[in-house]
Amino acid sequence: MYACRTFGQLPLPEKASDKSNLLPSNVSGRASNVLRDILNQDSLVRFSMVQKIQSLVMDAIDNKNNRQLMKAKLSEVTKDLKDLETKSQNMEEENNKLKEELKTVYGTVNDNRNLTKDEIQNLDQKIKSKTSALHDENLKQTLKNAAFEKQLDLLNNTIKQTERGVRKDMETLKSSDMSTFERINTLNKSHVTEVNRNFVKIKELDDSFRNKSLVLENNDRALSQGIEVLQDQLSEMNATLQISGVEVLARQIKKMEDKFESFAVSVNETLNNDRQVLNELNRSLSEVLSINCHSCWDILRKYPSLKGTDGVYMITVASKVKLVYCDMSTDGGGWTAIQRRQDGSTDFYKTWSEYKQGFGESSTNYWIGNDAIYELTKNKDQELRVELQSFDGDTAYAEYSTFYVVDEYSKYKLTVSGFSGTAGDSMTYNNGYRFTTKDQDNDGYSVVNCAKANHGAWWYNNCVYANLNGRYGQSSVSGSQYLVWYHWKGWKALKQTVMMITHKN
Repeated sequence: MYACRTFGQLPLPEKASDKSNLLPSNVSGRASNVLRDILNQDSLVRFSMVQKIQSLVMDAIDNKNNRQLMKAKLSEVTKDLKDLETKSQNMEEENNKLKEELKTVYGTVNDNRNLTKDEIQNLDQKIKSKTSALHDENLKQTLKNAAFEKQLDLLNNTIKQTERGVRKDMETLKSSDMSTFERINTLNKSHVTEVNRNFVKIKELDDSFRNKSLVLENNDRALSQGIEVLQDQLSEMNATLQISGVEVLARQIKKMEDKFESFAVSVNETLNNDRQVLNELNRSLSEVLSINCHSCWDILRKYPSLKGTDGVYMITVASKVKLVYCDMSTDGGGWTAIQRRQDGSTDFYKTWSEYKQGFGESSTNYWIGNDAIYELTKNKDQELRVELQSFDGDTAYAEYSTFYVVDEYSKYKLTVSGFSGTAGDSMTYNNGYRFTTKDQDNDGYSVVNCAKANHGAWWYNNCVYANLNGRYGQSSVSGSQYLVWYHWKGWKALKQTVMMITHKN
């Protein structure tokens, strides 16, 4: 930090013996006061700029990931620079006025015949010294401004480089997505003809599996009978043991045990091999079937035999492949899960960008992504079902006959209505509100950011009765920041939740 420096008054010439004052009092006093005010004003301006520069540097360090705040700070500094430029212009005007005053002084000195030549030179030297000092200060300030503008340029370059990196990553991701989609299309074309064959193979394998299961059941019965016979033989051997030699009986028992163990191992290996083949065929068939499907409802509509087979499937949403959890059992099946909370292993306190793209594992905890929800619901033909489970084992549900969100430009504004169910209506309160995250405040509460206050992300009103993306509580603790559905369990944290959508009936 630069220390403030002030300058004294411009010294007045000494009185000559038996002479009047060398300068008129009104001219001398005015020039001195103007110079002092200019220097003080310059010191204050420099001190203010040093403080603002320090504030900007600290803000840049503390908020390096907050681009909007950085731009606001840069705008403020630009405004300050403009103000400084205006003040510099004012100072230049004051300098011009001072020069005019000095010219007047020179005129007065020249007119005063009683002023000696040495005194005139001394006064001239002092005036030049003060003028040179003022010029040096202006030069220093100019250099400081140039250095500060250089720092601003560096910050702007850093921001531009970051933006270029983000664009490059987005292009790479987009290219990867397109290549993946092309590969899937190629795979689809090459395997569609195999779908019917796979069905036949699965059916044949299933028949074979059932036949082998019957054989195993028969073998189990035979084993049971064999064990009974063995027990009878052991009993007889035990009875004979009193008569026969111990070594002979031990060899006979060992042979029977080895034969029985070999038979059991063979049966288990055959059963495990059949199960592995069946699982592989099921998994391959699931992938091929779901490539051209855009929702779980679409998969079930095209392949009704999958009804009752809950699990992870692949769908295409806006030309992008997504892994989603499909509920193929509840209320006719075909439900696409857009959110799941099963435990506390996934952090849901995420940014706007993360909620836009989606995150987590569809088999356990995940958010499908706001862009995907928009694509799935933009035709306004979806209904929503929310399933809840408490830590004491209670379950409940809430259904809404209308559910859709608009695009990112409108901040994923929510429309939800038509409640029915056993959990109580805790979501209509959010109807018509935009999505809010910890780094984008779009809620209906002007005092705080509801996402930060409730440790989540949601279509917050003022603030919320449902906070399904809140903190995972690990037990039935209470608080609005947890995973809660107020009209069912109040503010008690819930254990599991699922949000899923399907076509209206």
